[in-house]
Amino acid sequence: MAFPNRTELWDFNVKVPTGRFTAFYIMFGRWRTGAETPTGERAVASTGGPEPARTPWLAEDGARAGVVWAKLSDLAKELFSIMIDAPNREFDGEALAEKLSLTTGRHGVSGLLAWPSRHAASVGRSIFWNCLVGPDGPTGTCEYSMSEEQADLFRAARDGDSTRRAGL
Repeated sequence: MAFPNRTELWDFNVKVPTGRFTAFYIMFGRWRTGAETPTGERAVASTGGPEPARTPWLAEDGARAGVVWAKLSDLAKELFSIMIDAPNREFDGEALAEKLSLTTGRHGVSGLLAWPSRHAASVGRSIFWNCLVGPDGPTGTCEYSMSEEQADLFRAARDGDSTRRAGL
């Protein structure tokens, strides 16, 4: 079967395990845009295999953090500011959704993280936050946080100081 014309779009439902919303949105976004992977290959819909390896964020990545921060939506900036201002503190998705007035709860937080993940990948870096799956496993909740180092890097980007931190 030939792939449908790009201008022809079909509606369909997909069942996604609750704890995998973020991964689904990330995978679908990459597939939909045909984004390149770090190896230069075109992204294709995943069968659930491991994500390609990306470089972790480094202290000297201030300029990259500034690029990513500038691409974030206002709502994503609010989300990350909560974590930046409380490094190492874990927030569950429902708590973040409440702080952001998201009516979709923790699922809205998962969806909100899809684009920031893609922005990080566009500069060759991994995600810049942590997600610890709760005791209920992948169908349960996720605890989101930023380490002190992640928070410092993105605080500088948020405050317009990313070029100084990068030594530029």
